[in-house]
Amino acid sequence: MATVSAKMLSPSGSNLSASKTIDTEKRTRLTVTRNSNPWIYSNYPEAIGKNGKGLALAENGYFLNQQTISGTAEVFYSHTNYTEKKLYVGIQAYNGSSKSVTVTCQNYGDSSGWNKSINAVKNFFSSKKTSVTIASGKAAWIATSQAIPADPSTPFTGMCRFETSGSVVVTVYAYQSTSAVDGNAVAFPYGLSYSADKSINHTYPAVYSGKGTGYYLTFTHGTKYVSDLLSRPYIYTSNAQGGYGNNNEMIPIKMIQGGLTADPNSSNDDLNNLGNWCAHNYNTITFKNDTSKTYTIHGYVGSTGTCQVMNLGGNVQAVNLIDKLKTWRWCEITLAPNDTCSFDWQHIVASYGVGASSHEWSVD
Repeated sequence: MATVSAKMLSPSGSNLSASKTIDTEKRTRLTVTRNSNPWIYSNYPEAIGKNGKGLALAENGYFLNQQTISGTAEVFYSHTNYTEKKLYVGIQAYNGSSKSVTVTCQNYGDSSGWNKSINAVKNFFSSKKTSVTIASGKAAWIATSQAIPADPSTPFTGMCRFETSGSVVVTVYAYQSTSAVDGNAVAFPYGLSYSADKSINHTYPAVYSGKGTGYYLTFTHGTKYVSDLLSRPYIYTSNAQGGYGNNNEMIPIKMIQGGLTADPNSSNDDLNNLGNWCAHNYNTITFKNDTSKTYTIHGYVGSTGTCQVMNLGGNVQAVNLIDKLKTWRWCEITLAPNDTCSFDWQHIVASYGVGASSHEWSVD
């Protein structure tokens, strides 16, 4: 008997298949646990500057999100730039206490442009830690984005994990110049007419800015035996709602205005458009070969055009499954009789128009 390791497979060549499909009707519904740390979630207004409606910029006296934080938290933002001017996003901390506070940015990644949202996640994992000490009554930037192009409808996204030694007010700004940030901004007014563009007989789903609890989700899969996989693959979903979702998976967002909470179980269709974009799906699993032959197990992920990122032991691979027919064979494990393989990995669905992911482990 031996303990073997899982092998990461690159999203290229034969590992991307247009013929492989995952039968989600055979999925296992899981119960997911979430950590208790705050998630500063900024997705409203999704289309900044669309139709000239009150640009949600620091230049006009607005912020995108603002929360009081003590300890560890993470920021997610995703918007589009319709201003036709180059923009930036900054995450700032203000220290209103009587003592100095140190804020450490543990990870930060951002990107702009269609089909490039996976770069924000990859940059997050490869970034270096930075720290700033903020005196009483002062503010400092935790992280600032690269330039967001002036091209109309350019999407941009970012994610930042930070830790504070005391209570600070954390604000997410969109701006053309840092000189416009003076600490007197207010939240951009909430209204469905600002949520996104409109077309004939259609309104895009509402989007939200606020705070959720638990951006780090744990999927515990237990032990899977080769004898069972030979008769039926192990299938589950993530980032799904309704009948395809898992228990306790979608993170409700308490919005910064109106006392509203965006919740996937809400009966109000204007409050249930959630997808856990850029949340961390942490998975643990064990495979055991309880047969008398050597077998190879493969892990697959598929979706309807989602941007998939896998982090296996620090090896980060990612792909945009823009072709809705494609599935990524991302992991391989070869087990001799009595061998076992136990490991963990992170799975993140990057931003921009993405849906649920389907996962399969099977003997090939």
